[in-house]
Amino acid sequence: ADYKQHVKNMIRKYHEYGVTAVHDMNTQHDVIEQVYKAMIDEDTFNLRVSAYVQGSADREDAPVTPPSEYTKYMFYKNRLSVVGAQLILDGTLGSHSAKLLDVYCDDANNNGIWRYDAVDDFYRDLLLWHNAGFQIATHAVGDKANRVALNMYQRLVDEESIASSNVAALRLRIEHAELVEPSK
Repeated sequence: ADYKQHVKNMIRKYHEYGVTAVHDMNTQHDVIEQVYKAMIDEDTFNLRVSAYVQGSADREDAPVTPPSEYTKYMFYKNRLSVVGAQLILDGTLGSHSAKLLDVYCDDANNNGIWRYDAVDDFYRDLLLWHNAGFQIATHAVGDKANRVALNMYQRLVDEESIASSNVAALRLRIEHAELVEPSK
């Protein structure tokens, strides 16, 4: 109930500034069910939300809710659109957890962390959400994480035999790309 009130206050503030639609990244299933859907059904949600759900399991979190649980919200009552999944490859530069090709200049034993145990685990999630019809947004901050994201996107295009004229329709995204290796 407190979170619903927080959302109502947020909507009221957005409306003061003329905002009628937002993107919500890495949204949890319970927020969609217990807050957005509930408020829409109660007719207390006067905002359009385009949501990307949590598509990769955090090592400390519970398993990810499968895509089949979200398809009913792809276009829910003209207020909620669950359009994609956010996959998280690495962390942030400030915490030295963004995955780098080289070590951090002030931490010679650290080149960041992967949020996946293996690149193939990331690709499995990428393929799962793609095949369910969702757009993919990958959190990749470090240059190594960005390289992996781009390579896995190319692998998806190649293995799924996606014609070059249709690649843009996938609307693949990289979120927070702060370090990208220069092309050679």
